[in-house]
Amino acid sequence: MKTTFEVALKIANGEYVSKNEALEVLLGCSGFDLNDRGARIRARNMALQEAAVFLGADGASEWVIAERLEHAVLRFRCGMWRRIKYGAILPMTPSERALKKAFLSGVRIPTTQRRLYPLILT
Repeated sequence: MKTTFEVALKIANGEYVSKNEALEVLLGCSGFDLNDRGARIRARNMALQEAAVFLGADGASEWVIAERLEHAVLRFRCGMWRRIKYGAILPMTPSERALKKAFLSGVRIPTTQRRLYPLILT
């Protein structure tokens, strides 16, 4: 596994960085196979739970947090994710950094309040 510094140096030098290298560094998932769908789903769920913690810092109920997470996911997908995919480096809030991890997992992200609610309960 390459370190974060080595991958950042490759990017700065304009060298190719594979998707697996980037995922290993960004998700810190050197301990499992990146092609394992179950592991990727767990990584996505952990990132969504992390985002929910930031969005519910004011002590709101889980249902309200799920609604906030729904809006944050849709806003991130329509605005930031498209720019990030094409290499833009943008300032992000902690919840947006967690959503970036979820999107980098490569599995589908739930977009409705009803589908996000069970994920934040666990």
